[in-house]
Amino acid sequence: MKNLLLYRFGIFVISSVAAFLKGDFTLITGIIGYVGLIFLVIAGILTGSFMSGDRVRANYNAEDEERKERK
Repeated sequence: MKNLLLYRFGIFVISSVAAFLKGDFTLITGIIGYVGLIFLVIAGILTGSFMSGDRVRANYNAEDEERKERK
């Protein structure tokens, strides 16, 4: 949990420095927004949220016997 806070603080500091050097402080929200969007896409890919319904049904039907054994 402490590492996550440090990552967020680091991203904020980097975006603040970039905004200060550029002279446009609205750049902070843009940078933080893009970084958040990148993390959401990565999380979606790693959890398999972007799979189609056909793929999900095929995977569900393919593991019928293993699912019964687990129950």
